[in-house]
Order: sequence, then structure tokens, then C-alpha cells
Amino acid sequence: MACEPEPRSEPPRSSQSGFEAPHPAQESELLISASQIATLEALIRETRSDKAKYLRYLGVDRLEQLPLDRYQEAVAALEGKKDDARTPAADKIPANRDAILSALAAKRIEARIDEESGMIYASSYQDKDFLKALGFRWDGKNRTWSLQAA
Repeated sequence: MACEPEPRSEPPRSSQSGFEAPHPAQESELLISASQIATLEALIRETRSDKAKYLRYLGVDRLEQLPLDRYQEAVAALEGKKDDARTPAADKIPANRDAILSALAAKRIEARIDEESGMIYASSYQDKDFLKALGFRWDGKNRTWSLQAA
């Protein structure tokens, strides 16, 4: 069993008079450790999560601000994304561009191909779960689904 380092407390803030002032309403709140931060960072990378959205979901500006009592919840949210990626449909992702285009055509999903970059774009909201299962990612800036074809 791995030994977790001692949880950190957020350092007290200094007042203008030079004395340390307690953090409001969180004077003794324990925060996650450096190794727990590293674990969350690794899971964020592994699940290709949007870190800014994840931090908003957790209600913190930085992982270093996450209370220790919310660590399991934070891990579970990322582990859930890993489980979602292992759905049976994800095991049957087509291996090449032609197979992907055929799968899209079978569902009557309009697709656009950028020959230069090899990207496939689709814009079907009602088929978002199917597109996710094929490996497409939502591009909010361009408001389309995209996939780098093999």
C-alpha cells in the first residue's frame, strides 16, 4: 500500500499590518497533497480532459486549492471519463478513413474532409454519442465534430 504524503493546509494570508490573517471560512481546511495533484494531472492528460472546464466543475482555480475531502470525487469524475471511453461501441472504432466515412454515411451524417490535414468534420448534434464512439471530438470554437483520420 502506497503511503500518501501529509495533506497540506493553505498557507495563511498576510494582512497589511504584517500579521498573518486566517483564510476566511477555511482556517483549518486540508488540501490535497503534491502526489495527489500529480495523479489528477496524469488523469486529466490520459482522458484528454479540458483542464479549465474540469477546474470549473470542481469550483477551484487551481488543483492546489482542492480540499482533501473532495479528492475522491475529483478522481471519480476523471475515472468515469475513462470508463465512458471503454464502451462497447468504442471497441469497434473503424480503423481507416473509408470505414469511418462509411459508418457516417450509414447513419446519414454529413461529413466534410480536409484532404490537406486529413481531418474529417461532422456537425450532427443528435448523433453526438455515435460520433464520440467513433473518436470524434467536439470543437466548440468551430462548432463541429472533428477526427484526425488514419
